[in-house]
Amino acid sequence: MRKNTCVNHRLFQNLIVCCLAMCILFRGNIFANEVDNSSLNSKTLGTHYKTYGLVFIVPHETSDSPIAKLNAIIGGMLNEKLITYGITDALLRKNIPHITVLHLHTNDTTLPEKMLRFMPKPPKPFTLTLSGFSLIKASKNAKMPWWFDINVVKDSAFETIMQYNFQATKALTPLRNSPLPRVSGPIYADSSKEAQDQIRELGVSGLNRIVNGKEERMHRPHVTLSYSMQELPIKLEHELLALASEFNNILDKGIKTEFKTISIVELGIAGNVIREIYRIDLSSGKVMDVAKALQK
Repeated sequence: MRKNTCVNHRLFQNLIVCCLAMCILFRGNIFANEVDNSSLNSKTLGTHYKTYGLVFIVPHETSDSPIAKLNAIIGGMLNEKLITYGITDALLRKNIPHITVLHLHTNDTTLPEKMLRFMPKPPKPFTLTLSGFSLIKASKNAKMPWWFDINVVKDSAFETIMQYNFQATKALTPLRNSPLPRVSGPIYADSSKEAQDQIRELGVSGLNRIVNGKEERMHRPHVTLSYSMQELPIKLEHELLALASEFNNILDKGIKTEFKTISIVELGIAGNVIREIYRIDLSSGKVMDVAKALQK
């Protein structure tokens, strides 16, 4: 009896060791091996491989959608300004309008599947208000890249997004293997210490996390209306700031926007969404493979 007990005990110990080894191997296959931050010390922006992101896509496909309303109210004026200064990339760059949760840079094309597996449970459907235009540069003295955005009113829905960002940052940033190229090299060097810390430790700035037991809230929910990797002329910068002020007066009540899904997407170097990969219903949690669904 005692002999059988000892044998069973050894078998149990061996089983535990095997399970631990498999867990370590499994985790190593899921998460990025080692983050390569070498592009942060470069004099130029790093090479862009693949950027994947978790985003809330803004309804945009109908004539009464929030994006259609924005285009009708301010789209023509913004485009005219960009045409005047020859900012052709902003006019040609494709984008699916969205509010970003986070972006991850990698050379691993299986990252979307890993993101789907490890993403935290998203919030239930919510409605927020888009209001307040702004010109954003990658860093204080950066000539490029730059963006023209509409922001989100700070209400309960805003806080819902902020809290989800804390969760997503913790769960998903370990999946990256290098910083986003648009925050590397000269942009990293010109960034604030707080932004540099996030770029180095999370792969990008503008995220929420807990540091030494305290909340670090750097996330800024917004919808980008124009993306550019061209140099921003000083005169255009001043005119876009004035245009943002004009738009704020025109669109003084904002635009209500309802979100029913969250998506895993692929992005271009400027942060523009170029492909929706997975769409997750916020009510049911049902996942749709977008490419497969479109081929039915």
